[in-house]
Amino acid sequence: MLFIYNFIFILSEMAPYLLFGFLVAGILSQLIPTSWVQRHLAGKGYSPIIKSAMIGVPLPLCSCGVIPVMASLRKQGANIPAMLSFILSTPQTGVDSILATYALLGLPMAIYRPFIALITALLGGSIYYWTSKKDIEKETDELEKSNGINNKDTNIKYEINTIHIISESIHYGFITLPREISRTLIFGIVIASIITTFIPPGIITNFMNVGVLQIFMAILVGIPIYVCATASIPVALSLIYLGASPGSALAFLIAGPATNIATISVVKQFLGKKAVIIYILTMVFSALFFGITFDYLVNIYPFFNISHIAHIQHSHEAFYNPIKVLSLLLFALILVLGLFNIDPWMYIKKRTKKSSQTDSYMKIKINGMTCNHCAQKITTLIKNISNVVDINVSLEDKTAIIYGNPSLEEINRVLNTEGYSAEIIEDKILCNCNCQ
Repeated sequence: MLFIYNFIFILSEMAPYLLFGFLVAGILSQLIPTSWVQRHLAGKGYSPIIKSAMIGVPLPLCSCGVIPVMASLRKQGANIPAMLSFILSTPQTGVDSILATYALLGLPMAIYRPFIALITALLGGSIYYWTSKKDIEKETDELEKSNGINNKDTNIKYEINTIHIISESIHYGFITLPREISRTLIFGIVIASIITTFIPPGIITNFMNVGVLQIFMAILVGIPIYVCATASIPVALSLIYLGASPGSALAFLIAGPATNIATISVVKQFLGKKAVIIYILTMVFSALFFGITFDYLVNIYPFFNISHIAHIQHSHEAFYNPIKVLSLLLFALILVLGLFNIDPWMYIKKRTKKSSQTDSYMKIKINGMTCNHCAQKITTLIKNISNVVDINVSLEDKTAIIYGNPSLEEINRVLNTEGYSAEIIEDKILCNCNCQ
């Protein structure tokens, strides 16, 4: 019973902030298209590195979700230092995880965490550029000569549909994004609930009294595993409950979301061995340095002292706040939909779609689609083509069914700006008459 209570309490504390974070994330997904990002991540100097770091901090992409985005940007001409900066900053934080950090770990962590992501990204990207400046400039010159940095496609104009933008923002924020993090988030909350229910508080200090050793162990645990920026928060909370220093929890928040085996292998594939080495060493150094620094600040300034957050079992009266209860119910529904891959949005659209005219039916195979973020991006891109009536994208079989009259050339022209391509599987005419 206490386990269930702890689980619900942690979920209720995160719910209001994550709901708002999901909304902002959905809006950002529409206001900051990948094609816009690409234009700013190529070129010489440190400017692409700085832009990559700043763009990556608020984006709600985990260390696996960032992989196809990074691969696409790299194929379109973004240079290696910028991509290294992007892949260091993006998984560590997002608007949703920043707000959830404030909910469970307090304001100091919520401020410190995005700051660290920014500094880590700038450091990693700058080291690579500084050690490979001539190669980067040579690559940029070659791309510009061969039109590898393609700016003409970025001038494609779409019809601006405010209702469409709002609906797609809500769909991404409350359907697509929760679908990507629901499993790891629930897993993280379950782990935190088990620890706070069945394990005595402060047990870590019985084995490791040295803060630096705790921090180093948190880094070793965090690097190989997959945990998203939001799901890492309840795990960090449980570490503090067990007696780990706040700096150790912070080190886990840095290393856990930013790295895992899959991301490391993809970085090696697209950016090379040198980038992998800089990527891992930068992450380890940042987690160790900022973990030690945070513990030092905790001892000097009362503002940074977050030891009170470990005592979650003594604050259950806050659970009965009506706003938190309503947020909890809505958030639980969103998590269940994400957990079972249910998209009510598509069901409603299918039920309300009117076919009062004869429409073209085209089924295409999409190359380069690897995750829910890709599926949502492709849906948005194709729906923005003026003569598309509707589209249903299937991530499972990498296909899309398009209702309307767009040409394959027009579809590929739009998809190519984001690193995707398409080929026709079926092309038919749907007739609403009674003819056979």
